[in-house]
Amino acid sequence: MQVINTIFTKLKKYNRHNCFGDNVNNLQEAAKSVLLYGTPDKANKYFLNIKKEYGELGSIVYVSVPLTGQQIFDKSLKLFASEVNV
Repeated sequence: MQVINTIFTKLKKYNRHNCFGDNVNNLQEAAKSVLLYGTPDKANKYFLNIKKEYGELGSIVYVSVPLTGQQIFDKSLKLFASEVNV
């Protein structure tokens, strides 16, 4: 959220924050427009829709929570790499 906040704040200052979407006027709306979370099936559907709408995907930045002691979170990058078809 800190990264999104920094980018959104700077873009909003120069009225260029529309790259987050039309009518996006605050940090929460900006985050909703660029963050993806959920199951591998949800991610696969999301990426498939993006490919249909825009063609090939550009870059994907993967960010996870720090180690939590909960296996599902601690293994999320491995799960993403093995279960999400990009």
